Formats: sequence, C-alpha cells, structure tokens
Amino acid sequence: MKTKPIFIKILCIFFLIEPLVKILYFKIATGFSFTLILSNILSRQGFMEIFSFWLAFPLAGLCLLKLRNWTYFLFMYLLIYNSYVIMTYERFTWPYNSDAPFFYNYILTFAALFVVALFILPVIREPFFNDKIRWWESRKRFKLGIEGHLFDGEKNIPVKIVNISYSGVLLQTDFDLEDHDSIILTWSDRHFDFSMPLTIVRRHTHGPDKYGARFSGHNFQDKLELYRYILDLEGRCRDASSSVREVENVGASHLK
Repeated sequence: MKTKPIFIKILCIFFLIEPLVKILYFKIATGFSFTLILSNILSRQGFMEIFSFWLAFPLAGLCLLKLRNWTYFLFMYLLIYNSYVIMTYERFTWPYNSDAPFFYNYILTFAALFVVALFILPVIREPFFNDKIRWWESRKRFKLGIEGHLFDGEKNIPVKIVNISYSGVLLQTDFDLEDHDSIILTWSDRHFDFSMPLTIVRRHTHGPDKYGARFSGHNFQDKLELYRYILDLEGRCRDASSSVREVENVGASHLK
C-alpha cells in the first residue's frame, strides 16, 4: 500500500513530539529531575496554558496526518496561533520559560509555512483534497469476477464485481450510473452475504462500462463483516500462490 509523502509524515512526527522536546530542553537547561519538571508543568491550570504547551503543535500534526478541507483550515488556524505566540513571546514566560522560543519551534513554524505555500499550487493541493486521486490511500484490491445487484430505490441492476478492497469496489454493468449516486450493492460469496451502501465516485472511460464506487454509510457490523471478508480473500490468495509454487516445484523435479 502506498503511503503519504515522506516529507508530510516526518513533519507530522515532529509536530506530535513537540511537547516532549520542550520537556527535554527544560531537563538539559535546568538539570532538574523529570519529576520536578512535570510537577511544575502539570501545576498549570489555565486552559490556554495547557493548550499552548500540550496541544497547539500536536493538533497541527494530526491535521496534517489526516488532511482534508476542514482539517486544513484548522491547521491554518493553529499555524496563525503558534506564529502569534512566537512573535509576541516575552522573555521567561509560558510556554517556553526561556530567553526566546526554542529553535525547534521556529523550524516547525517555518516548515508549516512552507507547506501552506506549496498548497497554493493546484498540482500539489489537489491530491490532498480530491479522494479520487489521493494515491497514498489506495487499498489492496482483490479480483472477484462475481455477480451482484445494485438497488437504487426503484429497480435492481445486475452488475459484475470486478474487484474489491476494504474501501470500495470496481463494478461492470450495461446500465448508466452517475457520479455521487447512492445505491445498495448486494452479493454473496461462500458463507458471506452483503448488502452495502455505495457512492459512485468515477466512471472508467476505456473498455466496458466500469464504475469505481466507495463504501459509505455502513454501520460497525457491516465494517466488521467486510474486514472478515477481506481477510478471507487474502487467505484464498495465499493458498492459490502456495498451490502454484507446489505445481512449479513438481514440474521442475520432473525435468531433472
């Protein structure tokens, strides 16, 4: 499975560990024990004091980790807040208790500004906010080639399930489907029976009419059953691979 760009992943980690970096700095700068340092930190009662020390940077990291339209705006707000705290910081006050904000925090803030500048470019911004091309979230897919039915509230539509992942399916049908249609897909395979809500997300223009669809609105029980089904498909793939290797080994031994 492909992953999120490495720069974003590293930046998220640095944001998430920022409170720990401050604690380590206090330890190095003062020589006090961690117990005494944590006791002083935890004695802070005001919400903004707690937020500034523990949450401001880690929340920004979480927003980058799960970047969507709404988390991006929250990330922007947190960036503005952190920049304001740094620019208006008074010596030996909270949350740094030092002559100036830590160099680590300057680096994180400038890196965040760099990310915002990158997102001005459409070619950079679009993959993060368009789930059709968010390539790092692509799931492992399994070929099925079994029959199913779509129900749109009025009629049943026969379809072929070309492949499936935990997040969605690729369907083939002679009927026209529109993007963002919400429908129910039913199918059976061995001891599994499904009736899952779908949202059509794209139409494949090459070859037979095929539609990419995303599972949406299913409950926890459906998710659990789908997870068990995907595990079953993985097991079938492993068994099939083992059988192929055994046949190859037998054939090779006869050739000797």
